[in-house]
Amino acid sequence: MEAEELHEVIERLEHAGHERHGSLRSTVTVLILLITVLTALTGLLAARANRNNAEAQRSRAIHTVAAQQASQRAYEDFGQYLDLEAASTAAYRRYAVEHRLAQNSPGSAAELNAEADAWNEQNGAFQDKFNKIDLAKANAASSLPEQEAFSDAQAADSWISKEDANIGVAGLFAVCLFLLGLALTVPGHGVKWGFVAIALLLSVVGVGRALVVNASSVHRVPEESLKAYYAGTLAEFQGDYKKAVASFQKAVEADDKYTEGYLALGGAQSVDQTDTKQLRASTQAYEKALNLGEDSYLVHNNLGYAYLILGDRARAEAEVSEALRLAPEEPYILMSQAEVGLVHGDDAEAERWRDKAVEVIAKFDSAFRDQFFAQLRAQDRKSMEIAGVSNERLDSFFNGLRDIEASLDAYGTAELHDLNGATLTNLKAAYQSDRARYEITFDLNDGHKGDITSARIYSVDTEAYSPYSSTPRLFVQTASGSYSDTAHTPIDAGQWRIELYLNGHFQQSVTVDSPGDA
Repeated sequence: MEAEELHEVIERLEHAGHERHGSLRSTVTVLILLITVLTALTGLLAARANRNNAEAQRSRAIHTVAAQQASQRAYEDFGQYLDLEAASTAAYRRYAVEHRLAQNSPGSAAELNAEADAWNEQNGAFQDKFNKIDLAKANAASSLPEQEAFSDAQAADSWISKEDANIGVAGLFAVCLFLLGLALTVPGHGVKWGFVAIALLLSVVGVGRALVVNASSVHRVPEESLKAYYAGTLAEFQGDYKKAVASFQKAVEADDKYTEGYLALGGAQSVDQTDTKQLRASTQAYEKALNLGEDSYLVHNNLGYAYLILGDRARAEAEVSEALRLAPEEPYILMSQAEVGLVHGDDAEAERWRDKAVEVIAKFDSAFRDQFFAQLRAQDRKSMEIAGVSNERLDSFFNGLRDIEASLDAYGTAELHDLNGATLTNLKAAYQSDRARYEITFDLNDGHKGDITSARIYSVDTEAYSPYSSTPRLFVQTASGSYSDTAHTPIDAGQWRIELYLNGHFQQSVTVDSPGDA
Protein backbone atom coordinates (compact mmCIF):
# COMPACT_ATOMS: atom_id res chain seq x y z
CA MET A 1 0.00 0.00 0.00
CA GLU A 2 2.72 2.37 0.91
CA ALA A 3 4.65 1.56 -2.28
CA GLU A 4 1.60 2.29 -4.40
CA GLU A 5 1.01 5.64 -2.66
CA LEU A 6 4.68 6.59 -3.10
CA HIS A 7 4.53 5.71 -6.77
CA GLU A 8 1.40 7.84 -7.17
CA VAL A 9 3.06 10.79 -5.46
CA ILE A 10 6.08 10.49 -7.75
CA GLU A 11 3.82 10.41 -10.79
CA ARG A 12 1.97 13.52 -9.63
CA LEU A 13 5.30 15.32 -9.03
CA GLU A 14 6.59 14.34 -12.44
CA HIS A 15 3.35 15.50 -14.02
CA ALA A 16 3.59 18.83 -12.21
CA GLY A 17 7.23 19.20 -13.35
CA HIS A 18 6.22 18.55 -16.92
CA GLU A 19 3.47 21.13 -16.62
CA ARG A 20 5.89 23.75 -15.21
CA HIS A 21 8.46 22.99 -17.91
CA GLY A 22 5.76 23.19 -20.56
CA SER A 23 4.57 26.53 -19.18
CA LEU A 24 8.15 27.89 -19.21
CA ARG A 25 8.76 26.63 -22.72
CA SER A 26 5.51 28.19 -23.94
CA THR A 27 6.33 31.51 -22.29
CA VAL A 28 9.85 31.57 -23.72
CA THR A 29 8.61 30.61 -27.18
CA VAL A 30 6.09 33.47 -27.20
CA LEU A 31 8.75 35.93 -26.00
CA ILE A 32 11.21 34.73 -28.63
CA LEU A 33 8.63 35.25 -31.37
CA LEU A 34 7.68 38.68 -30.04
CA ILE A 35 11.25 39.90 -29.62
CA THR A 36 12.19 38.54 -33.05
CA VAL A 37 9.41 40.65 -34.54
CA LEU A 38 10.60 43.69 -32.55
CA THR A 39 14.17 43.10 -33.72
CA ALA A 40 13.03 43.01 -37.33
CA LEU A 41 10.95 46.14 -36.79
CA THR A 42 13.85 48.09 -35.29
CA GLY A 43 16.01 46.94 -38.21
CA LEU A 44 13.45 48.38 -40.61
CA LEU A 45 13.36 51.62 -38.64
CA ALA A 46 17.18 51.81 -38.74
CA ALA A 47 17.08 51.27 -42.51
CA ARG A 48 14.45 54.00 -42.85
CA ALA A 49 16.60 56.39 -40.82
CA ASN A 50 19.58 55.52 -43.01
CA ARG A 51 17.61 56.33 -46.19
CA ASN A 52 16.35 59.62 -44.78
CA ASN A 53 19.86 60.54 -43.64
CA ALA A 54 21.16 59.88 -47.16
CA GLU A 55 18.39 62.07 -48.59
CA ALA A 56 19.19 64.88 -46.14
CA GLN A 57 22.87 64.61 -47.01
CA ARG A 58 22.09 64.84 -50.73
CA SER A 59 19.90 67.87 -50.13
CA ARG A 60 22.65 69.43 -48.03
CA ALA A 61 25.16 68.88 -50.83
CA ILE A 62 22.81 70.50 -53.36
CA HIS A 63 22.22 73.53 -51.16
CA THR A 64 25.94 73.82 -50.35
CA VAL A 65 26.78 73.89 -54.06
CA ALA A 66 24.03 76.48 -54.60
CA ALA A 67 25.52 78.63 -51.83
CA GLN A 68 29.00 78.32 -53.34
CA GLN A 69 27.67 79.28 -56.75
CA ALA A 70 25.88 82.29 -55.25
CA SER A 71 29.09 83.33 -53.49
CA GLN A 72 31.01 82.95 -56.73
CA ARG A 73 28.47 85.11 -58.57
CA ALA A 74 28.77 87.73 -55.81
CA TYR A 75 32.54 87.64 -56.20
CA GLU A 76 32.18 88.03 -59.97
CA ASP A 77 29.70 90.89 -59.50
CA PHE A 78 32.14 92.61 -57.16
CA GLY A 79 34.94 92.18 -59.69
CA GLN A 80 32.71 93.60 -62.43
CA TYR A 81 31.75 96.41 -60.06
CA LEU A 82 35.40 97.34 -59.56
CA ASP A 83 36.19 96.97 -63.27
CA LEU A 84 33.29 99.22 -64.29
CA GLU A 85 34.21 101.73 -61.60
CA ALA A 86 37.80 101.82 -62.88
CA ALA A 87 36.67 101.96 -66.53
CA SER A 88 34.23 104.77 -65.77
CA THR A 89 36.93 106.69 -63.91
CA ALA A 90 39.40 106.21 -66.76
CA ALA A 91 36.82 107.30 -69.36
CA TYR A 92 35.93 110.37 -67.34
CA ARG A 93 39.58 111.32 -66.94
CA ARG A 94 40.16 110.87 -70.66
CA TYR A 95 37.12 113.05 -71.30
CA ALA A 96 38.48 115.72 -68.92
CA VAL A 97 41.93 115.65 -70.58
CA GLU A 98 40.51 115.88 -74.10
CA HIS A 99 38.22 118.70 -73.03
CA ARG A 100 41.10 120.68 -71.47
CA LEU A 101 43.25 120.11 -74.55
CA ALA A 102 40.44 121.42 -76.72
CA GLN A 103 40.29 124.61 -74.69
CA ASN A 104 44.05 125.15 -75.14
CA SER A 105 44.21 124.10 -78.82
CA PRO A 106 41.70 126.19 -80.80
CA GLY A 107 42.91 124.75 -84.11
CA SER A 108 41.86 121.21 -83.27
CA ALA A 109 39.15 122.03 -80.76
CA ALA A 110 36.34 120.44 -82.76
CA GLU A 111 38.15 117.15 -83.14
CA LEU A 112 39.25 117.08 -79.51
CA ASN A 113 35.76 117.98 -78.29
CA ALA A 114 34.32 115.19 -80.41
CA GLU A 115 36.75 112.75 -78.83
CA ALA A 116 35.89 114.15 -75.40
CA ASP A 117 32.18 113.66 -76.07
CA ALA A 118 32.83 110.08 -77.20
CA TRP A 119 34.70 109.35 -73.97
CA ASN A 120 31.93 111.00 -71.98
CA GLU A 121 29.36 108.83 -73.73
CA GLN A 122 31.44 105.74 -72.95
CA ASN A 123 31.62 106.84 -69.34
CA GLY A 124 27.82 107.04 -69.30
CA ALA A 125 27.56 103.49 -70.64
CA PHE A 126 29.91 102.24 -67.93
CA GLN A 127 27.92 104.12 -65.29
CA ASP A 128 24.64 102.57 -66.46
CA LYS A 129 26.05 99.05 -66.11
CA PHE A 130 27.71 99.99 -62.83
CA ASN A 131 24.44 101.26 -61.33
CA LYS A 132 22.63 98.03 -62.22
CA ILE A 133 24.87 95.95 -59.96
CA ASP A 134 23.24 95.38 -56.57
CA LEU A 135 26.15 94.26 -54.41
CA ALA A 136 24.01 93.95 -51.27
CA LYS A 137 21.62 91.56 -52.99
CA ALA A 138 24.49 89.63 -54.56
CA ASN A 139 26.27 89.24 -51.22
CA ALA A 140 23.09 88.16 -49.43
CA ALA A 141 22.11 85.63 -52.12
CA SER A 142 24.20 82.82 -50.64
CA SER A 143 22.63 83.11 -47.18
CA LEU A 144 19.40 81.29 -48.10
CA PRO A 145 21.00 78.11 -49.54
CA GLU A 146 23.57 78.21 -46.72
CA GLN A 147 20.80 78.14 -44.13
CA GLU A 148 18.94 75.45 -46.08
CA ALA A 149 22.14 73.40 -45.97
CA PHE A 150 22.33 74.10 -42.21
CA SER A 151 18.77 72.80 -41.82
CA ASP A 152 19.62 69.71 -43.89
CA ALA A 153 22.65 69.07 -41.70
CA GLN A 154 20.49 69.23 -38.57
CA ALA A 155 18.03 66.77 -40.12
CA ALA A 156 20.86 64.45 -41.17
CA ASP A 157 22.25 64.48 -37.61
CA SER A 158 18.81 63.60 -36.25
CA TRP A 159 18.40 60.70 -38.67
CA ILE A 160 21.88 59.43 -37.83
CA SER A 161 20.95 59.51 -34.13
CA LYS A 162 17.76 57.59 -34.86
CA GLU A 163 19.65 55.01 -36.91
CA ASP A 164 22.26 54.53 -34.19
CA ALA A 165 19.58 54.25 -31.50
CA ASN A 166 17.59 51.66 -33.49
CA ILE A 167 20.71 49.62 -34.11
CA GLY A 168 21.43 49.76 -30.39
CA VAL A 169 17.90 48.60 -29.56
CA ALA A 170 18.21 45.75 -32.08
CA GLY A 171 21.42 44.73 -30.32
CA LEU A 172 19.60 44.79 -27.00
CA PHE A 173 16.89 42.56 -28.41
CA ALA A 174 19.59 40.16 -29.63
CA VAL A 175 20.84 39.91 -26.04
CA CYS A 176 17.28 39.16 -24.94
CA LEU A 177 17.02 36.32 -27.46
CA PHE A 178 20.32 34.91 -26.19
CA LEU A 179 19.07 34.96 -22.59
CA LEU A 180 15.83 33.29 -23.60
CA GLY A 181 17.83 30.59 -25.34
CA LEU A 182 19.77 30.01 -22.13
CA ALA A 183 16.50 29.75 -20.21
CA LEU A 184 15.63 26.68 -22.29
CA THR A 185 18.93 24.91 -21.77
CA VAL A 186 20.30 25.63 -18.28
CA PRO A 187 19.27 23.38 -15.35
CA GLY A 188 17.34 24.70 -12.43
CA HIS A 189 13.81 26.03 -12.57
CA GLY A 190 14.64 29.25 -10.68
CA VAL A 191 17.64 29.98 -12.88
CA LYS A 192 15.52 29.51 -16.00
CA TRP A 193 12.92 31.98 -14.83
CA GLY A 194 15.69 34.37 -13.77
CA PHE A 195 17.00 34.52 -17.35
CA VAL A 196 13.44 35.04 -18.59
CA ALA A 197 12.92 37.92 -16.15
CA ILE A 198 16.17 39.63 -17.21
CA ALA A 199 15.29 39.19 -20.89
CA LEU A 200 11.83 40.61 -20.28
CA LEU A 201 13.23 43.62 -18.42
CA LEU A 202 15.75 44.37 -21.19
CA SER A 203 13.07 44.03 -23.84
CA VAL A 204 10.87 46.55 -22.00
CA VAL A 205 13.83 48.96 -21.87
CA GLY A 206 14.44 48.42 -25.58
CA VAL A 207 10.81 48.99 -26.49
CA GLY A 208 10.74 52.18 -24.40
CA ARG A 209 13.92 53.45 -26.01
CA ALA A 210 12.62 52.66 -29.49
CA LEU A 211 9.34 54.48 -28.81
CA VAL A 212 11.10 57.60 -27.50
CA VAL A 213 13.59 57.75 -30.38
CA ASN A 214 11.19 57.07 -33.22
CA ALA A 215 8.32 59.14 -31.86
CA SER A 216 10.49 62.29 -31.71
CA SER A 217 10.32 64.54 -34.74
CA VAL A 218 13.22 65.49 -36.99
CA HIS A 219 13.85 69.22 -36.70
CA ARG A 220 14.10 71.34 -39.81
CA VAL A 221 14.23 75.11 -39.96
CA PRO A 222 10.82 76.27 -41.21
CA GLU A 223 10.58 78.22 -44.45
CA GLU A 224 9.33 81.30 -42.59
CA SER A 225 12.55 81.40 -40.55
CA LEU A 226 14.73 80.91 -43.63
CA LYS A 227 13.03 83.76 -45.50
CA ALA A 228 13.30 86.05 -42.47
CA TYR A 229 16.99 85.17 -42.10
CA TYR A 230 17.62 86.09 -45.74
CA ALA A 231 15.75 89.38 -45.28
CA GLY A 232 17.87 90.16 -42.23
CA THR A 233 21.10 89.36 -44.05
CA LEU A 234 20.10 91.57 -47.00
CA ALA A 235 19.21 94.40 -44.61
CA GLU A 236 22.66 94.09 -42.97
CA PHE A 237 24.42 94.39 -46.33
CA GLN A 238 22.24 97.41 -47.06
CA GLY A 239 23.24 98.97 -43.73
CA ASP A 240 19.71 98.87 -42.28
CA TYR A 241 20.45 97.22 -38.94
CA LYS A 242 17.08 98.09 -37.41
CA LYS A 243 15.37 96.11 -40.16
CA ALA A 244 17.97 93.35 -39.77
CA VAL A 245 17.18 92.99 -36.05
CA ALA A 246 13.44 92.83 -36.78
CA SER A 247 13.96 90.16 -39.47
CA PHE A 248 16.27 87.99 -37.37
CA GLN A 249 13.83 88.32 -34.45
CA LYS A 250 11.06 87.05 -36.72
CA ALA A 251 13.29 84.13 -37.75
CA VAL A 252 13.83 82.91 -34.18
CA GLU A 253 10.20 83.50 -33.21
CA ALA A 254 9.21 81.12 -35.99
CA ASP A 255 11.75 78.57 -34.72
CA ASP A 256 13.02 78.92 -31.16
CA LYS A 257 15.70 76.26 -31.82
CA TYR A 258 17.28 78.18 -34.71
CA THR A 259 20.85 78.66 -33.45
CA GLU A 260 22.09 80.46 -36.57
CA GLY A 261 19.18 82.86 -36.23
CA TYR A 262 20.13 83.70 -32.64
CA LEU A 263 23.77 84.26 -33.64
CA ALA A 264 22.73 86.63 -36.42
CA LEU A 265 20.29 88.39 -34.09
CA GLY A 266 22.98 88.93 -31.46
CA GLY A 267 25.36 90.30 -34.08
CA ALA A 268 22.82 92.78 -35.44
CA GLN A 269 21.77 93.89 -31.94
CA SER A 270 25.36 94.61 -30.90
CA VAL A 271 26.28 96.83 -33.87
CA ASP A 272 25.46 100.05 -32.01
CA GLN A 273 27.44 99.56 -28.82
CA THR A 274 26.11 102.80 -27.33
CA ASP A 275 22.60 101.30 -27.27
CA THR A 276 22.70 99.52 -23.90
CA LYS A 277 19.23 98.04 -24.32
CA GLN A 278 20.07 96.38 -27.62
CA LEU A 279 23.47 95.30 -26.31
CA ARG A 280 21.82 93.52 -23.37
CA ALA A 281 19.38 91.92 -25.79
CA SER A 282 22.36 90.64 -27.81
CA THR A 283 23.72 88.85 -24.73
CA GLN A 284 20.37 87.06 -24.39
CA ALA A 285 20.54 85.98 -28.04
CA TYR A 286 24.08 84.66 -27.63
CA GLU A 287 23.16 82.89 -24.37
CA LYS A 288 20.25 81.23 -26.17
CA ALA A 289 22.61 80.03 -28.92
CA LEU A 290 24.91 78.57 -26.27
CA ASN A 291 22.01 76.81 -24.57
CA LEU A 292 21.09 75.27 -27.92
CA GLY A 293 24.58 73.77 -28.17
CA GLU A 294 26.42 76.38 -30.27
CA ASP A 295 29.64 76.10 -28.26
CA SER A 296 31.95 77.95 -30.65
CA TYR A 297 34.74 80.45 -30.02
CA LEU A 298 32.82 83.04 -32.03
CA VAL A 299 29.75 83.08 -29.79
CA HIS A 300 31.85 83.04 -26.59
CA ASN A 301 33.99 85.93 -27.83
CA ASN A 302 31.02 88.03 -28.98
CA LEU A 303 29.17 87.38 -25.74
CA GLY A 304 32.23 88.24 -23.68
CA TYR A 305 32.82 91.43 -25.64
CA ALA A 306 29.23 92.54 -25.10
CA TYR A 307 29.58 91.91 -21.35
CA LEU A 308 32.87 93.84 -21.37
CA ILE A 309 31.20 96.94 -22.80
CA LEU A 310 28.25 96.55 -20.41
CA GLY A 311 30.65 96.53 -17.46
CA ASP A 312 30.28 92.88 -16.37
CA ARG A 313 34.02 92.20 -16.24
CA ALA A 314 33.81 88.79 -14.59
CA ARG A 315 31.46 87.39 -17.23
CA ALA A 316 33.47 89.05 -19.97
CA GLU A 317 36.73 87.52 -18.80
CA ALA A 318 35.13 84.07 -18.41
CA GLU A 319 33.62 84.08 -21.92
CA VAL A 320 36.72 85.45 -23.67
CA SER A 321 38.89 82.91 -21.83
CA GLU A 322 36.63 80.12 -23.05
CA ALA A 323 36.86 81.50 -26.59
CA LEU A 324 40.66 81.49 -26.28
CA ARG A 325 40.60 77.87 -25.09
CA LEU A 326 38.63 76.91 -28.20
CA ALA A 327 40.74 78.98 -30.62
CA PRO A 328 44.15 79.82 -29.08
CA GLU A 329 45.60 81.12 -32.38
CA GLU A 330 42.69 83.34 -33.43
CA PRO A 331 43.99 86.95 -33.57
CA TYR A 332 40.60 88.52 -32.82
CA ILE A 333 40.34 86.45 -29.62
CA LEU A 334 43.87 87.39 -28.58
CA MET A 335 43.01 91.05 -29.10
CA SER A 336 39.84 90.60 -27.04
CA GLN A 337 42.06 89.34 -24.21
CA ALA A 338 44.18 92.46 -24.64
CA GLU A 339 41.11 94.67 -24.37
CA VAL A 340 39.96 92.82 -21.25
CA GLY A 341 43.33 93.83 -19.78
CA LEU A 342 42.71 97.45 -20.81
CA VAL A 343 39.33 97.53 -19.10
CA HIS A 344 40.85 95.95 -15.96
CA GLY A 345 43.48 98.71 -15.95
CA ASP A 346 46.38 96.31 -16.54
CA ASP A 347 48.24 97.95 -19.45
CA ALA A 348 51.16 95.51 -19.28
CA GLU A 349 48.77 92.55 -19.63
CA ALA A 350 46.99 94.33 -22.48
CA GLU A 351 50.25 94.86 -24.36
CA ARG A 352 51.30 91.25 -23.75
CA TRP A 353 48.14 89.93 -25.41
CA ARG A 354 48.38 92.58 -28.13
CA ASP A 355 51.87 91.34 -28.97
CA LYS A 356 50.60 87.76 -29.12
CA ALA A 357 47.89 88.84 -31.57
CA VAL A 358 50.50 90.62 -33.69
CA GLU A 359 52.67 87.47 -33.78
CA VAL A 360 49.74 85.62 -35.35
CA ILE A 361 48.57 88.41 -37.66
CA ALA A 362 52.11 88.85 -39.02
CA LYS A 363 51.74 85.44 -40.71
CA PHE A 364 48.80 86.66 -42.83
CA ASP A 365 48.94 88.69 -46.04
CA SER A 366 48.69 92.47 -46.05
CA ALA A 367 45.04 92.47 -47.20
CA PHE A 368 43.90 90.56 -44.11
CA ARG A 369 46.15 92.64 -41.86
CA ASP A 370 44.65 95.84 -43.26
CA GLN A 371 41.15 94.59 -42.51
CA PHE A 372 42.18 93.49 -39.01
CA PHE A 373 43.81 96.77 -38.06
CA ALA A 374 41.03 98.84 -39.66
CA GLN A 375 38.46 97.17 -37.40
CA LEU A 376 40.60 97.88 -34.36
CA ARG A 377 40.88 101.57 -35.26
CA ALA A 378 37.26 102.05 -36.29
CA GLN A 379 35.37 99.86 -33.80
CA ASP A 380 37.45 98.55 -30.93
CA ARG A 381 38.78 101.90 -29.78
CA LYS A 382 35.23 103.28 -29.58
CA SER A 383 34.19 100.18 -27.68
CA MET A 384 36.97 100.72 -25.15
CA GLU A 385 35.88 104.34 -24.72
CA ILE A 386 32.34 103.13 -23.98
CA ALA A 387 33.79 100.60 -21.51
CA GLY A 388 35.41 103.50 -19.62
CA VAL A 389 39.07 103.33 -20.67
CA SER A 390 40.68 106.79 -20.69
CA ASN A 391 41.81 108.39 -23.95
CA GLU A 392 45.35 108.71 -22.61
CA ARG A 393 45.66 104.95 -22.09
CA LEU A 394 43.93 104.24 -25.40
CA ASP A 395 46.35 106.56 -27.21
CA SER A 396 49.29 104.67 -25.78
CA PHE A 397 47.85 101.26 -26.70
CA PHE A 398 46.53 102.05 -30.18
CA ASN A 399 49.44 104.30 -31.18
CA GLY A 400 51.77 101.43 -30.42
CA LEU A 401 49.58 99.21 -32.57
CA ARG A 402 49.69 101.81 -35.34
CA ASP A 403 53.49 101.77 -35.40
CA ILE A 404 53.51 97.97 -35.40
CA GLU A 405 51.21 97.95 -38.43
CA ALA A 406 53.50 100.29 -40.34
CA SER A 407 56.59 98.27 -39.37
CA LEU A 408 54.95 95.02 -40.55
CA ASP A 409 54.36 96.50 -43.98
CA ALA A 410 57.75 98.17 -44.19
CA TYR A 411 59.98 95.43 -42.80
CA GLY A 412 57.79 92.34 -42.49
CA THR A 413 58.36 92.35 -38.74
CA ALA A 414 56.65 94.01 -35.78
CA GLU A 415 60.00 95.22 -34.44
CA LEU A 416 60.51 98.95 -35.05
CA HIS A 417 63.93 100.14 -36.25
CA ASP A 418 65.84 102.93 -34.53
CA LEU A 419 65.49 106.49 -35.80
CA ASN A 420 68.92 107.65 -34.56
CA GLY A 421 67.84 111.28 -34.71
CA ALA A 422 66.12 111.15 -38.12
CA THR A 423 62.72 112.85 -38.48
CA LEU A 424 60.07 113.63 -41.08
CA THR A 425 58.60 117.13 -41.15
CA ASN A 426 56.65 119.60 -43.29
CA LEU A 427 54.07 117.09 -44.54
CA LYS A 428 51.79 118.75 -47.10
CA ALA A 429 49.17 117.41 -49.48
CA ALA A 430 48.00 119.52 -52.42
CA TYR A 431 45.23 118.54 -54.83
CA GLN A 432 46.19 118.79 -58.51
CA SER A 433 42.90 119.33 -60.32
CA ASP A 434 44.41 118.96 -63.79
CA ARG A 435 45.47 115.41 -62.91
CA ALA A 436 42.80 114.51 -60.33
CA ARG A 437 45.45 113.47 -57.81
CA TYR A 438 47.26 114.62 -54.69
CA GLU A 439 50.88 115.70 -54.50
CA ILE A 440 52.35 114.74 -51.14
CA THR A 441 55.57 116.45 -50.05
CA PHE A 442 57.67 116.08 -46.90
CA ASP A 443 61.22 116.57 -45.64
CA LEU A 444 63.56 113.92 -44.28
CA ASN A 445 65.94 115.38 -41.71
CA ASP A 446 69.24 113.76 -40.71
CA GLY A 447 68.35 110.54 -42.48
CA HIS A 448 70.54 107.50 -42.82
CA LYS A 449 71.15 105.11 -45.66
CA GLY A 450 68.52 102.39 -45.50
CA ASP A 451 65.91 104.44 -43.65
CA ILE A 452 62.39 103.60 -44.87
CA THR A 453 59.63 106.16 -45.15
CA SER A 454 56.07 104.92 -45.72
CA ALA A 455 53.00 106.95 -46.63
CA ARG A 456 49.67 105.42 -45.59
CA ILE A 457 46.21 106.75 -46.41
CA TYR A 458 43.10 105.95 -44.34
CA SER A 459 39.42 106.85 -44.54
CA VAL A 460 38.47 109.10 -41.63
CA ASP A 461 34.99 107.54 -41.45
CA THR A 462 35.80 103.84 -41.72
CA GLU A 463 39.56 103.69 -41.04
CA ALA A 464 39.76 101.50 -44.15
CA TYR A 465 43.02 101.55 -46.04
CA SER A 466 42.85 103.52 -49.29
CA PRO A 467 42.41 101.26 -52.35
CA TYR A 468 45.13 103.33 -53.97
CA SER A 469 47.48 102.29 -51.18
CA SER A 470 46.81 98.57 -50.95
CA THR A 471 50.57 98.40 -50.49
CA PRO A 472 52.15 101.41 -48.74
CA ARG A 473 54.30 103.84 -50.66
CA LEU A 474 57.85 103.19 -49.48
CA PHE A 475 60.89 105.41 -49.89
CA VAL A 476 64.23 103.79 -49.10
CA GLN A 477 67.11 106.18 -48.53
CA THR A 478 70.14 105.40 -50.67
CA ALA A 479 72.37 107.89 -48.88
CA SER A 480 72.55 109.76 -45.59
CA GLY A 481 71.49 113.38 -45.30
CA SER A 482 68.41 115.60 -45.48
CA TYR A 483 66.10 115.49 -48.50
CA SER A 484 62.72 116.60 -49.74
CA ASP A 485 60.52 113.88 -51.22
CA THR A 486 57.37 113.95 -53.34
CA ALA A 487 54.70 111.32 -53.94
CA HIS A 488 51.60 111.37 -56.12
CA THR A 489 48.39 109.41 -55.63
CA PRO A 490 44.71 109.66 -56.53
CA ILE A 491 42.37 109.69 -53.52
CA ASP A 492 38.66 108.88 -53.60
CA ALA A 493 36.08 111.48 -52.65
CA GLY A 494 35.67 112.03 -48.91
CA GLN A 495 37.81 112.74 -45.87
CA TRP A 496 41.12 110.87 -45.79
CA ARG A 497 44.05 110.92 -43.38
CA ILE A 498 47.56 110.79 -44.84
CA GLU A 499 50.10 109.43 -42.35
CA LEU A 500 53.89 109.38 -42.59
CA TYR A 501 56.09 106.78 -40.88
CA LEU A 502 59.86 106.53 -40.62
CA ASN A 503 61.32 103.10 -39.84
CA GLY A 504 57.88 102.13 -38.54
CA HIS A 505 57.56 105.17 -36.23
CA PHE A 506 54.65 107.56 -36.77
CA GLN A 507 55.84 111.05 -37.68
CA GLN A 508 53.07 113.31 -39.01
CA SER A 509 49.58 113.22 -40.50
CA VAL A 510 47.35 115.54 -42.45
CA THR A 511 43.64 115.22 -43.26
CA VAL A 512 42.32 116.12 -46.69
CA ASP A 513 38.78 116.53 -47.98
CA SER A 514 39.23 114.97 -51.38
CA PRO A 515 36.91 115.84 -54.26
CA GLY A 516 37.84 112.54 -55.89
CA ASP A 517 37.71 112.69 -59.69
CA ALA A 518 35.75 115.92 -59.84
